[in-house]
Amino acid sequence: MTDSAVRSIIDKANAAEIYRLLETERFVEEQKIKKAHAPDLWAEVKAQIKLTCESITAVSPASIIREEHDINSLTLRNGKTGQAVSVNFSVDEPCILYEGPVAGRKRISFGVSADGNSVRLLMNEIPYSAEEIAIMLTKRVTGAS
Repeated sequence: MTDSAVRSIIDKANAAEIYRLLETERFVEEQKIKKAHAPDLWAEVKAQIKLTCESITAVSPASIIREEHDINSLTLRNGKTGQAVSVNFSVDEPCILYEGPVAGRKRISFGVSADGNSVRLLMNEIPYSAEEIAIMLTKRVTGAS
């Protein structure tokens, strides 16, 4: 094996190691950003859920009961049918987990914006607003499509 062939193998191994290290660093930085900003976005989702429940109750016979268990956990319950969806914010990951009889267990993740200064809500890698998430969660309880 020639010196240039050996050097090429070493260069490729070094490049792969550098790439792995950079990816690890990127992941760690994204986690820091998510952990810094996700709680504020979770608070916005909760506020939108409250507004959505109040709006539905004000204009229809349907009643959605919102039960906050603590700052990271709530349940939405249909006042007529009893159908419920539990919604939990995971500080460690961070993500929003929701579970109900129709939806099963689902996950809403937080993605870092392109500029790295904020986070956004993602379902299946598609971005959603806090209002859209609130509407989707209340639909899980009312059975609306």
